[in-house]
Amino acid sequence: MRTLRRLARNRLTLLGFLGLLALIAIAITAPAWVPFPDHGGPARDVANRLQPPGPVHRFGTDDFGRDIFSRVCLGAVISLRTGVIVVLLASTLGVTLGAAAGFAGGLVDEVIMRITDAFLAIPSLVLALAISTALGASLTNALLAISLVWWPWYARLIRAQVMAIKEQEFVESARSLGMGPFLILTRHILPNALAPILVQASMDFGYVILTAASLGFLGLGAQPPTPEWGLMVSVGRKFFPRWWWVATFPGLAIFLAVLCFNLVGDGLREVLDPRLRKQDA
Repeated sequence: MRTLRRLARNRLTLLGFLGLLALIAIAITAPAWVPFPDHGGPARDVANRLQPPGPVHRFGTDDFGRDIFSRVCLGAVISLRTGVIVVLLASTLGVTLGAAAGFAGGLVDEVIMRITDAFLAIPSLVLALAISTALGASLTNALLAISLVWWPWYARLIRAQVMAIKEQEFVESARSLGMGPFLILTRHILPNALAPILVQASMDFGYVILTAASLGFLGLGAQPPTPEWGLMVSVGRKFFPRWWWVATFPGLAIFLAVLCFNLVGDGLREVLDPRLRKQDA
């Protein structure tokens, strides 16, 4: 309850949380209420192409006459699904390797950390571009590429936590009682090391959405006619600035989604910071 009260006192965090709830609601319900649900696919209305925002088409139409408002709302589920899949894959791989490195130490730690350093030596977007290019342009391959470049951050974070916690007295007590290494790691160490992972994951959702949009913008992510925000911005740049609405509204959707995730992540970091907990105690 104290954690919830502290979150509620932070107006920016509360605003970000409400924004995320709105985004989730749109993603789940959009097919039922958007004015042109078929415009999320290959449907065309060439007679109404490049219409400016108005009463019928609130965000205007694109070069195929498709309603941009409908496509932006329908694309919300793609962005949320992208964030969930990548964060789950990257955190699972990173936590597994990082926990093994921090708990085992020695040669295991050295090998895993050198592999991690090799991944971190290359900018994540550049490496994701290279992997996506090698695998082929598709949303699935883009998600796999982002996951493969995102796990090292979790590995380094959880390794540091495990190395600190495994020296605590309660872990030594578990060892003295004859508990095996795997049980010690999964029952005693990892549950006490996951708070920073939750904060990192909440922050990463926004950056993952932005990275996926970047790959879509470059033609290496989702392919037409998928209403993916980055792809829509890429298509719209050809019509900017005369038909500015084609690229502007998908770009605003990316901006607002990333902003909401970052606000929530900052709030969680403040709440879960042990130094701040001591101040409020």
